[in-house]
Amino acid sequence: MSKKQEYANLARDCGKLVKALLPNPDSKGRVKKLPHQRVVARVFAKLLSKYSILQEIYMSLIVHAIKREIITYGNLAREINQKFGEEVIPTRGSWLGKSLGKILGIISLYEWAVGRPFLSVLVVRTDTRVPGEGFEDLVKSFGLKISVRCEQERCFIAWGNFAWKKVR
Repeated sequence: MSKKQEYANLARDCGKLVKALLPNPDSKGRVKKLPHQRVVARVFAKLLSKYSILQEIYMSLIVHAIKREIITYGNLAREINQKFGEEVIPTRGSWLGKSLGKILGIISLYEWAVGRPFLSVLVVRTDTRVPGEGFEDLVKSFGLKISVRCEQERCFIAWGNFAWKKVR
């Protein structure tokens, strides 16, 4: 299977899983049932073992968190494409945001399941320098209201502390 096809399959699988795993808040924004953390972690582990592209995207986000950097959707796509030596992820257009957004959604679900901030908050739109609408929808589905800048800082702290512990 080509890397482009793997990416399309990954985006499709992540989209289905995020839809199935995300909690649905009621009309007042209250969440009645959250997904079980172990289920989310197990699903993410299976996806990681199946898709090398997911591994690269996840590791890239971790590196950016450790370096205290945000990255645009397009630059993340270019970074991943460079690692594979071919255009696996489109670098512009609506397919970029939609497909990458589904993948970032499953990464954020996993980060929530293990008690860390939403890592996908580090991926931002070029024009606004904030995450796309999919991120807002994800946060709302958990019944949360967060500041993007605060969540980014929480990622920097969480992964900076993790990296520091590994160095010691």
